[in-house]
Amino acid sequence: MPRLVFKCSYLAPNKPGDRGNYAIYLATRDGVEVVPNESRDLTPSNKQRELIEKILIDFPSAKESLEYEEYIANPTISNASEFLTNAIEENRSSVKGRDGYVTYISERKRTARVGEHGLFSSHDGPVVLSRVADEIRNHPGNVWTPIISLQRDDAVRLHYDNAETWRALLRSHADTFAKWLKIPPNDFVWYAAYHDEGHHPHVHMVCYSRNPRQGYLTKDGIREIRASITKDIFRHDLDEIYRDQTLHRNEVNTSSLDALKEMISAMSDSVVDNREIMLRMEELSNRLRFHKGKMVYGYLRPPVKALVNSIVDELADEPHVAAAYEKWCIARQEIISSYKDTPESTVPLSQNKEFKSVRNMVVKEAARLLHGDFTIEHAAGLSSGQRVNDTIGSEHDEVDNENVPVDMEKLISEAEKGNDNASYRLGKLFLTGECVQKNAAEGLRWMTLAAKSGNQHAQYALGKFLLFGDEGLHDVNAAVHWLESSASQGNIYASFLLQQREQWKYGSVVMAGTRMLGGFAQIIASTPPYPPLGAVSPHLDQKRRRELQQKKGGKIMQQQIEQKQNQTL
Repeated sequence: MPRLVFKCSYLAPNKPGDRGNYAIYLATRDGVEVVPNESRDLTPSNKQRELIEKILIDFPSAKESLEYEEYIANPTISNASEFLTNAIEENRSSVKGRDGYVTYISERKRTARVGEHGLFSSHDGPVVLSRVADEIRNHPGNVWTPIISLQRDDAVRLHYDNAETWRALLRSHADTFAKWLKIPPNDFVWYAAYHDEGHHPHVHMVCYSRNPRQGYLTKDGIREIRASITKDIFRHDLDEIYRDQTLHRNEVNTSSLDALKEMISAMSDSVVDNREIMLRMEELSNRLRFHKGKMVYGYLRPPVKALVNSIVDELADEPHVAAAYEKWCIARQEIISSYKDTPESTVPLSQNKEFKSVRNMVVKEAARLLHGDFTIEHAAGLSSGQRVNDTIGSEHDEVDNENVPVDMEKLISEAEKGNDNASYRLGKLFLTGECVQKNAAEGLRWMTLAAKSGNQHAQYALGKFLLFGDEGLHDVNAAVHWLESSASQGNIYASFLLQQREQWKYGSVVMAGTRMLGGFAQIIASTPPYPPLGAVSPHLDQKRRRELQQKKGGKIMQQQIEQKQNQTL
């Protein structure tokens, strides 16, 4: 059930309601609005059921209301009454005249009054009800009638149970309404009244343009307005979600995120035994040989993109990836349900825009194979923050984190003191050319030192290099020795590679699937399942965006000045 309901119909000009008799029939029906307390939990009367059937035929959108969902879940006289009252209220705009609608929303029972009535607008001065009614009745263009409804517990908790808070909200979102109604802000006119209804307090609005030729609202516009208002009303909830990246609020399932974290950890310490991935990666590597331009997905030809997508789909079928992606989608859907009536359709991993980086990861791995770049998988079995012995210091508390700054002097100093993790890190840097000039001889020296010290990760890396590294340094017997030593200590990569002896002829592509599994673990860990709503009000977003653009423009100008000064010197 969505936490906020936003609906918006409109009144066409010069078209008085043609269903007045029906409105009178519903408004004066017996036993709907007033129900004896002792009978509220009984089943609905036949007359109520008949009225509900008639409303659903004449107003199909009534099925989307919170009251209807509660009635279906628990069909009692009380819930039937709530639904019938709400259905009449939401459709008054189409069965009464324009001026009658304005009078209705400002003077009806349970309206929060400001003076003699409950109508308020964008200005602080008094609102003259008769004047507004004349404006609406005589306006030659369309008039829109939005309704925004909250559940009672949310309204009370977030202080949206009074007219003042709603007035402040609507004033701050006036530009949002104007934008999606395609009305210039200076021409946009609106009035509203807050109704303190039982289960679902809400506001009614009337909006129009001073220019009768302006204004129209699409389904996308309704969706954007609803999302913007939801973001603002629930901003404190969303702030916590974005800041902590946890699901501690009621609208999300904590167990989903916990399970996702466990899956990511397991994924990082797993291998992929998938011959199809290996063969397709080899094919992709060969196709990239003839590619001209950047080695990124967006620059590839359609047939090559299709091959990349097929590799991602194959990777998505791996049990660890499939389970993690499913949990990610569940967590995302739980928060989206707070502001959307209909769930987001789940798309294949290769088609999910949130995971574009997965496709580029595949291309990057294929490019490495093409260029013969030696790679080493992340050290398995160690969680973040435990990759290296603490004696190395905070700068290197992750052996395999490429984003950690490298202090070569400190690494060498620690390695010379006998720190095998530091020796392993130095060996990896020189063998892969990461952060330093590639130097196979120097890399082998440090990696061998760490391997002889019993470091299982160094033993695996050394064995892999002697198999797939520089051709002049291949030594199968020595490679098997170091791989077996690593495997005996429980290294899953070494064990897997030893099991793949028949595939060694294909080179390092044997480990491509496993490397991409580790890469996907990092990507999904850094891609929170929350839609890009942001955490502050839209008007603040726009202001901040302008400040950042001005700041960025100033920096660019300063850089240009400095470049000219340097050229002059």
